[in-house]
Amino acid sequence: MFHGRVNGQEAKEWLEKTDILINIGNTIKNQMPSKIFEYFSSGKPILNFFKFDQCPTLQYTIKYPHCMNIPENFTLSQDFIASVRDFCVSNAGYRIPYNEVENIFSDFTVREVGSVFYKLLNNDYYL
Repeated sequence: MFHGRVNGQEAKEWLEKTDILINIGNTIKNQMPSKIFEYFSSGKPILNFFKFDQCPTLQYTIKYPHCMNIPENFTLSQDFIASVRDFCVSNAGYRIPYNEVENIFSDFTVREVGSVFYKLLNNDYYL
């Protein structure tokens, strides 16, 4: 279903209503789609379409237990269709508890990122 451009509040409402989230990777090899971390924090299953083997999302999506990574140049076959269908059916309605997501991506929590910024601003942190 395509809804055209929506505002942030409407996007959050749709994110809450859906069973499976879809991420489509960027065409720029060194650019990370920021929405992927919002998707992780939702705890919902993700179908992640990626363009390149070195797609920056893959280093994170492989850690997320309910994500199916799909190369954009996939070969359409009955087996492929069945695997996507099975992923969607077996994961529909499932949510990873937030504390589990927080453990998986502990370096990216608001508290941790805020701590890094605080240290940077106080010259206490060196990259």
